[in-house]
Amino acid sequence: MIEVKFINVTLDSAGGAKVILNFRNLSDKVIKYAYFTLEPYNRVEDTVECTISHESSSRIKYTGPLDPDCSTGNMLWESVWYNYSIVKVKITSAEIIYMDGSEEKIAGNELNISESGTGCYVATCVYGSYDCPQVWTLRRYRDYSLSSTWYGRTFIRLYYAVSPAAVRSFGNRKWFRAFFRKRLDRMTARLQRKGFSAEPYKDRKC
Repeated sequence: MIEVKFINVTLDSAGGAKVILNFRNLSDKVIKYAYFTLEPYNRVEDTVECTISHESSSRIKYTGPLDPDCSTGNMLWESVWYNYSIVKVKITSAEIIYMDGSEEKIAGNELNISESGTGCYVATCVYGSYDCPQVWTLRRYRDYSLSSTWYGRTFIRLYYAVSPAAVRSFGNRKWFRAFFRKRLDRMTARLQRKGFSAEPYKDRKC
C-alpha cells in the first residue's frame, strides 16, 4: 500500500503539462516499480485531452527501490500532456510491483492522498520546473532550515494549505508569475549568499 503525499500539475510556455508526484511506501516490502494512471482536468472539473495525442489518460512510471516507510521525494515527469486548459490531475489507478515479485493494484480512491504536500507549489509555477537552480535552493532551505524549528514547520503547513488553491486559480496568469518571480529571485539570491546551494537536489527522505 502507498500514500500519495503530493500530486500537482504545472504548465510550461508551450502548454506542456508537468506532473509532480510524491508518495510513501506504507507496506513492509521494498517497491521495485510503481505505475500511475492519470487524468487531467480543467477549471470546471471536466477531463481534457492532449492536443497532440488526443488522449486523456496517461501512465507514468516510478523506478525504485523504495524501502518500507520511506517516501520518494517530489518527482517530475515532463510534457505528460499538451493542453493550456489543464489545472488539475487525478490518479485513477496505481500498480505496485515489489522486489519479491508480488504485485498490488490500487484504485485511485484508495490511495490515501494527503491534503498536505511537500512540493514548492508557487516556486514550481513561477520557474516552470521543480528541478531548477532557484527551486533547488528553496527546497534546501525548506528541508534544512524551516523544518528544523516549530515556527518554520508551522509556516510550511500554512504554505501548503494555502498555495495549492492560489496556483490552481492564478497560476496561468502572467501577473501572478511576475509578482512572485521578482520576490523569489531576491529570496533565492539571499539564500545562496548564505550558503544554500543551487546545485541539483533530492528532497530529504524518511
